[in-house]
Amino acid sequence: MTSWDFTTDILVVGSGGGGMAAALTAKDLGNDVVLIEKGTQYGGSTALSGGALWAPNNPLMHKAGIKDSPEDALSYLNKITNGSISEERLKAYIKKTTEMITYLEENTHASFQIINGYPDYYPDVEGGRPNGGRTLEPLPFNARLLKDMWKDLLMPPAQEIILGKVMITADECKGILGTSFRDRIKAIALFLSFFLNPFRFLARSDTRLTLGNALIGRMRLSMSEKNIPLWLNTPARELISEGGRVAGIMVERDGKPVHVKITKGIIFAAGGFENNQTMREQYQPQPVSSEWTMGTPDNTGDVIQMGMDIGAGVSLMDEAWWMPTALIPPGC
Repeated sequence: MTSWDFTTDILVVGSGGGGMAAALTAKDLGNDVVLIEKGTQYGGSTALSGGALWAPNNPLMHKAGIKDSPEDALSYLNKITNGSISEERLKAYIKKTTEMITYLEENTHASFQIINGYPDYYPDVEGGRPNGGRTLEPLPFNARLLKDMWKDLLMPPAQEIILGKVMITADECKGILGTSFRDRIKAIALFLSFFLNPFRFLARSDTRLTLGNALIGRMRLSMSEKNIPLWLNTPARELISEGGRVAGIMVERDGKPVHVKITKGIIFAAGGFENNQTMREQYQPQPVSSEWTMGTPDNTGDVIQMGMDIGAGVSLMDEAWWMPTALIPPGC
């Protein structure tokens, strides 16, 4: 029998948006919850990203007078997934995404806005929305509310920060790139708000967080208020089975093994395998390189492999969120 060092109801692996949302929901349902993060900073690839959510038929659309329906969303998803995902799962996504947005806005600091005019990726497909409304982004967030927790937030890549200093939302980006007089006024106001912020001299970066950093900052503050522990520098190493079921997990906390007994379940939200060259060569189209990614370096597929080792199924391993990008040379 395993000698346990710690016991909790729910253990969440991964501190991105999905992991934090799972931890907050589990805590609200009355569970003891611990969230672990492999890296020395929290936020995962969500913190590095635009933080946008694709949420068809979301409540913000209805408030803005933008029409949508579950039927249109299902038609769109059926077309673009081309049978690779069951209709049952697509329906669940449509229904639960709407519920998630409402839940997070009512029970956490998460708050969203529509990215105006941001179309679906396949706007001409049946059920698509060429004029936008389905893509949401987090509202800007004041990093000073995190206090000491801010220093451990994974900062966004250089491509997302103007002049290495100013953070903007996706919606504001349109105004900065626009040529109208109104757009120019908005851009001037944005930069003035940064330069007139006295705290910028005392901070490592813009205290006005946007995009994925804003979402993670909001969720991290919520976790703190709900007393959900976050263990950094704690990779998951091995699932522990007893009596034909997973009874716990061995993690490595600050370099030391810790055996955690799980009374209800483990939630894997640890991202993909974009930084694992062996897995990318095994599953993805060639040529491919682990250098071709903007995900966090800690995404090496550890928990995917752990799941597979005990018989878990996987699918769509040849897919990713493919997009062109620019790599920043080392040292820049």
